[in-house]
Amino acid sequence: MTYVRGKSQPAATQALQSVISDLLRERASMKRTIAALTSQVQALNAVPVNIRRAEPVCGTYSGYQKHIRDKEIPCYPCKAARAEYTRNYRKLKAV
Repeated sequence: MTYVRGKSQPAATQALQSVISDLLRERASMKRTIAALTSQVQALNAVPVNIRRAEPVCGTYSGYQKHIRDKEIPCYPCKAARAEYTRNYRKLKAV
């Protein structure tokens, strides 16, 4: 702010006031955005976990695990997926 004989210039004061009002408006919009995001996160957390998780698909390692968990005999695609997973795991473990 520039001063002339102990008093600020009116144009500089008006410019500063407009900058301050713009900053206050931006701050208010950010608060609204944060409040909206908070409500969305709370809504997502309210959904039960079982609904959010996808069902394991046959032909994948997770499908094989589901067969075992349900005490079923794994199908051939799931057995092949487990074999591939085990092969990759052992290869990475050796390195």
